[in-house]
Amino acid sequence: MRIDIIWNQVTTTVDLADGLATVGGGANDGICIEGLPHGLLTLRLEGRQLSVTAQRSVRVGSALFPARVARLLIEGEDLKLPNDVVIRRVVDQQKRASRKLMGTAFVAQELLSGDLSAEDTRAATFTCVTGLDQGRVFPIPFDNNIIGRADEAAIRIRDRAVSRAHARLMRIGREYVLQLVTSSMNGVYVNGLLLKKNTTLKTGDVVEVGQTILRFDNSERAPEERTAVVVEPAPQLQPSPVTLPQAAEPPPQLELAPPPQRRVSVETLLMSAGLALMVLGIGAAALMLR
Repeated sequence: MRIDIIWNQVTTTVDLADGLATVGGGANDGICIEGLPHGLLTLRLEGRQLSVTAQRSVRVGSALFPARVARLLIEGEDLKLPNDVVIRRVVDQQKRASRKLMGTAFVAQELLSGDLSAEDTRAATFTCVTGLDQGRVFPIPFDNNIIGRADEAAIRIRDRAVSRAHARLMRIGREYVLQLVTSSMNGVYVNGLLLKKNTTLKTGDVVEVGQTILRFDNSERAPEERTAVVVEPAPQLQPSPVTLPQAAEPPPQLELAPPPQRRVSVETLLMSAGLALMVLGIGAAALMLR
């Protein structure tokens, strides 16, 4: 199993072997990180389960976790240490990609028969990270789910500090709402805060009932199969030849003949000249007679 150690914006991947390993700033720590207290963490790897015990309170995700209590570390969870050191369990992408998409009711039935691993489903689940049921994954099969110690509880917790009906988880649409149950003698805590009113859970929230802590996971479901709608492409219209109307013949242009030029004959000129001379002669004679 692999974990990422993120420090000073540098990520170092470490392969863990089965057994115990310590994390701290001491020379004898299996994973030595400068600036951390000696033996701050103890990691225990058993098969596919990685649990961590801290010598002081640390944050897992957004919730503060108490010291000296073994706590299961889930894939993708961030364990926040002093000096801004983060330890993250690496997500197994191959396993996640191979998860089957099944309904919660079917998953619950198969889990009871022992034929299916809870990790093979993407239904909403509670993972027990502390207590006698540590490592157990509870699918959430119904719309109304009782969390408690009773045999008929949908999420049955083996913890004497848990009431027979300790809390109720309601599925409303795609959301899961945690509700108080009046018969529960002990309180319910969400991310370390006492539950006083109905609260919608988000992936990564931790719910504490008695001495048991459950981590909620509402993995996104696969979208329901939809009937494929085949849209036929619009037929391409083949342009048909269009005969354009022939333009009307332009009206014939009328050729206007130039106006006839008047021709002045020589005879007319001579007559005009003779008349002029005659007038001049008469005028001259009249002057001489005076």
